[in-house]
Parts: sequence; structure tokens; C-alpha cells
Amino acid sequence: MLFYLKININYYIKISMVIKSLQTLVSEIMKQIKTISVDEAYEMFKNENCNLIDIREINELENTGKVDGASHIPRGMLEVYLDPNSPVFKMDK
Repeated sequence: MLFYLKININYYIKISMVIKSLQTLVSEIMKQIKTISVDEAYEMFKNENCNLIDIREINELENTGKVDGASHIPRGMLEVYLDPNSPVFKMDK
């Protein structure tokens, strides 16, 4: 996409913006994420070498139960709760 930003009556700035597909965005971010197996995750949790966060929504927890020992942070709130600059930062979670 191409945009022109008007600075004053005689001056414009040409701005070029690349719009990426969802598939491209996911593919790019997956290169930065290390995926581990359920067994590896369980060992880390058992050895207290990680924080287990259940990101399901509250209705899912009510329907299927909670994960013992896990903190619950709904996926839609994950970045907000984990951002130390957020007013709702969950330091104890």
C-alpha cells in the first residue's frame, strides 16, 4: 500500500506500507518460538523450572476443569497481565 502524508500545502511524504497475510505473520513468529513436547513441559513443571499458565477462557475452565498448579490468565489478557508497566500487572502470578 502506498500513502501520501500531507505535511503542509506544498509538501507531501510518500509512505509505503507492506501488508502481510496472517499466514506470513504466523510463519515469521514461529521461527522465534521454541516448541516443546508435553513430556518436556511436564518435567519442567514437576521440577519447578517453569511457570505454567493456563490461557483458556473462564467458560472453558468451568466446563473442563483447571490445571493443578497452573496460573490462569485468559489469552486475551496475557500481554496485559505480564507487562510490568501495565496497571493490572500480576506480579504474584
